[in-house]
Amino acid sequence: MEEIRSMKTALTVTAAAAAITAGVLAVQSPASAAQPLPVTLSADGNGTAAFDAAGDIALTLGSTGTYAQAAVAKTALGTAPAVPPSFTTSAYGAGSPRWVIELANGQYLFGYPAQLGAGATADFTGPQWQPSGSATYETYAKALADAGDPLGNVQVTDAYIVMDADQPPSTDTISGMQYDGMTAAPPVAKPQVPVLSHGRMTSHTTSRAVAAWTSVPPAGSYRVTLRFPGSENGRTAVVTKPQASYSGLPAGHTGSVLVQALGHGQAAGKAGVIDITTRSAA
Repeated sequence: MEEIRSMKTALTVTAAAAAITAGVLAVQSPASAAQPLPVTLSADGNGTAAFDAAGDIALTLGSTGTYAQAAVAKTALGTAPAVPPSFTTSAYGAGSPRWVIELANGQYLFGYPAQLGAGATADFTGPQWQPSGSATYETYAKALADAGDPLGNVQVTDAYIVMDADQPPSTDTISGMQYDGMTAAPPVAKPQVPVLSHGRMTSHTTSRAVAAWTSVPPAGSYRVTLRFPGSENGRTAVVTKPQASYSGLPAGHTGSVLVQALGHGQAAGKAGVIDITTRSAA
């Protein structure tokens, strides 16, 4: 228990616990940070699609499945990107995995990785694209034009990398899934903001009082500010446990303790108040 002392006469404290409400901590990303590509991962049968420990996408075609895919979230779709979407893969066979881009005019584009050969490149700028209904490999711009979108102003209604049943059951590791200047990355868990509750006085004597509270999850530290008559009013300290002990305060008064959870030295969530009252000296 951490104790905060004053040089005044000892007192006892009786208290009615005050609720400490939850707050939300806003975390602002640096302006220079690149926006990750939002993706939706899915598979059928006993297949799986998930980010692995390295941050790549593991597409597993199960023995009872027909596909595993990584789709660009609908919120990230607009007109066709000016730069060819791309990815690299650990394995390739029978046209799988590949990009599938569906346009609002009903046409499709199919893009194949560097393993296709014959001029195909890792950045998909080579002759490795096909418009629907064509058996010819073309550049992205040519395939887009042949799909009825020479100016790149037709809305994209779906875009995904698919591993399908043409490839034997296995796992393809997809790296660097890039679309419209964004690259897929595992979702970052939002930091949990401490929620303070159950503010209360846990003990008191004629010379000291202990205030305590609950924090979920626990904060690294808490800033406590005493609001009490006398010269110690406004005194602030930082404690590492959800409790604070005061001694030597004036008797016969009413006051409170303001509690603020801290994260990396900054306020995390909303502060709460624990009301305290002191008995008069006998």
